[in-house]
Amino acid sequence: MVAPRMSIKFLGTSSMPNSTRNYSSLLFKLDSHTVMVDCGEGTQRQLRSRYVGVDERLANLRTILVTHLHADHVLGLVPLLMSMMGPSGASPAAEPALPRVEIYGPPGLRALIRTTLSLCYSQLSGKYVVHEFVWPTHDQLPDGSPHALTDQPERIVPNLPLHQGESSAGRNLEMDPRSFSWPNFLSLKTSSQGPSVRISAAPISHRCPTLAYVFEEQARAPPLDPSVAEALKRNGPALLEQRGIRHPLSLLSTLTAQRRSVQLPDGTVLDPPPLSLPGRKVTIMGDTSDGTGGFSEMQLRAGYGLPALAYGTDVLVHESTNIALPSHLNKNGKADSLQDVTVKAKSRGHSVPQVAGHFAALVNAKRLILNHFSTKYPSPPHYLLDSTGTNVDSHPLHGEGQQAAQDRQLGDPERKALIMKEFEVQAYHAWKQAANKGDTQLETYSAFDGFHFEVPARPEQDASASKTEVDVFSRPWEQGSAVESSNGLKRKLDEQGPQAKDNEKVWDPSPLLVPSSPNYLPRYAIVLLNSPIEERQIGHFRRLWDSASLRLCADGAANRLLDSFGAAAFEAQDGQSAVPLPNAIVGDLDSIRPDTQRLFESKGVAVHVCPSQYATDLQKTIQEIEDQEAASGDGEEYTLVIYGGLAGRLDQSVHTLHVLWQLAPGTPELSSVMDPEGTNQRGNRLKKRQCTFAIGDGSVAWLLPQGKHVLHMSRQVMGKTCGILPLGVGNSGAKVSTKGLEWNLEGDSTTLGGFLSTSNHLYDDEGVVRVENDEPVYWTVELRPDDDCTF
Repeated sequence: MVAPRMSIKFLGTSSMPNSTRNYSSLLFKLDSHTVMVDCGEGTQRQLRSRYVGVDERLANLRTILVTHLHADHVLGLVPLLMSMMGPSGASPAAEPALPRVEIYGPPGLRALIRTTLSLCYSQLSGKYVVHEFVWPTHDQLPDGSPHALTDQPERIVPNLPLHQGESSAGRNLEMDPRSFSWPNFLSLKTSSQGPSVRISAAPISHRCPTLAYVFEEQARAPPLDPSVAEALKRNGPALLEQRGIRHPLSLLSTLTAQRRSVQLPDGTVLDPPPLSLPGRKVTIMGDTSDGTGGFSEMQLRAGYGLPALAYGTDVLVHESTNIALPSHLNKNGKADSLQDVTVKAKSRGHSVPQVAGHFAALVNAKRLILNHFSTKYPSPPHYLLDSTGTNVDSHPLHGEGQQAAQDRQLGDPERKALIMKEFEVQAYHAWKQAANKGDTQLETYSAFDGFHFEVPARPEQDASASKTEVDVFSRPWEQGSAVESSNGLKRKLDEQGPQAKDNEKVWDPSPLLVPSSPNYLPRYAIVLLNSPIEERQIGHFRRLWDSASLRLCADGAANRLLDSFGAAAFEAQDGQSAVPLPNAIVGDLDSIRPDTQRLFESKGVAVHVCPSQYATDLQKTIQEIEDQEAASGDGEEYTLVIYGGLAGRLDQSVHTLHVLWQLAPGTPELSSVMDPEGTNQRGNRLKKRQCTFAIGDGSVAWLLPQGKHVLHMSRQVMGKTCGILPLGVGNSGAKVSTKGLEWNLEGDSTTLGGFLSTSNHLYDDEGVVRVENDEPVYWTVELRPDDDCTF
């Protein structure tokens, strides 16, 4: 697998603007993904500059990360939004229902943007959304010395209503109490088979709440051996005959995307390629006088703060506002006192090169890029700009080269260039002294406006080294289930009794719906049905669709997907599209529009025509999932999510309930109409599945077979209204007992035409319910609209 292109472009590198530098801003680029970090005044001009932004496109910018709310880092935000979505800017070409840009930053960021837009009478043609990192309260702070979490000067934050262009889906991101950081709060994906890049944040010391961001790429697999494709083609006829797989090469995604083994009819077992190509890591820090955040050494080793996230970073971007210059580089001919300059910089929350070098040694950085220079240090002329860096003691600035500079009068352009090299030299010597690693080198660079740095892929032999690197600092967020700790369900179950008795079935759709690290998601397949994707719940759909291991459209559902997001969302640049493509479109294809089919086929989406009228399109897509599971040969099955089909036409809603019955474990096999031509594609013989959820249209529903059940409903995404629906009309019904509802059932018999428990309520905020039923029943619970969820 080819490594995605990863690079950094510096748009502004100064604490104050001068003739050669602008306020702080840079771009992190991953193929066609562009993430902006900070947006000082004039950033939009820098983007359009032929010398700085060059060919950067606003259309690729969808995420902005703000390190802190000092003016030199944020006053370009609103002008940039106006360029992107203002009266003179172009309207977003992609889906209008989703925000055009997502902005992350410390508390007060919403109020800053909202107030500026409102007081300036500004209107936007698209939507933006702001997510804020929540700083802990005083009683939540860890023991020990002062640290970055106490940098909270008092201020008055205006409380204005939502701006016309602001989405209400903004989240408040709680700090992980195990690491006092925000691990993996966002993930970027280059393609369905490529590695993802997870973004984390941590507090660092400045004079106000300030963040550093870490971009961590997952390990990659090398390209598949050609013999794999040959083996699939060789088994093509047998795969079609035995498993109904018409396109044997479609199983390549099982190996690469799903990373599951495939057993072929001739006995050959194909294993996923090893993840032997380690991922890269980039750390971008805001203004700081101490990257450790002031945590003690013991706390750092336990995983507190930035070092645990940043350890082993390939590129460290660290500020160096000031420097103690030697006499030959000072216009007054006097050498600066390192102690005096360091004390002055620290008092203002800033760093000198020595601080950057020491922190680079602490986190074992391979490359250090210095930025955020004082206005006293302008960039050299373009013909003297150096992007090669300093990494060895034999650099021309040392020894004879440095002495030669001292022995003659320097011109202004040359002096500027030598000052920038002096930043690199001092940082390098501080790193070398602190790291004590012999021949190991640190590449150091002084950034300038327009500086472009390509992050090289790690070689395969670094895989073992990468494993040992993470052991220096603990990574507590990788231990245990983040989902369980975030929603408190375990505590509630402990109050009610044993967590899950041997004879109780546990049901929990929460990890599918609550944003969390992908490590804690079940492996699931999603089937999109031909019903509208409601705008008020499109955020739920995107989370389900984006994180699925297998995505299928049932015939006309492909129209819904295209209409909801627009063709531009599926245009790939460097192998990546804004909305993931479906793995396949399945059905009799009597509903899909020709233009829709042509578009997705042109993107490489498989279209499987199944003409039988004795199986529905929903059943045919489930058969496709069964084929994929059989091909893997590992005996594992997907959790199944059926999206849509709970509202709209009554016959389709009833059919969704019918399929839930078909798939539920413990439900009897009932007689059905057989296709006289024998081509019904197993519509009446679907395999039982351990876990199937129907989601969408404001509800989450599943079938509870006869027995005892523990149901988990995250109140972050689920409302209080719920119900238990029986099967059958006018019979004795199902006897049901519950705990955890506002109106519990106590062995009551429920049946259509008799007693029904509808519009019931979850009893408390934990959303844990126990159900015992002697016949199968349907459970349904309200799904909150996007803007009513509490993430």
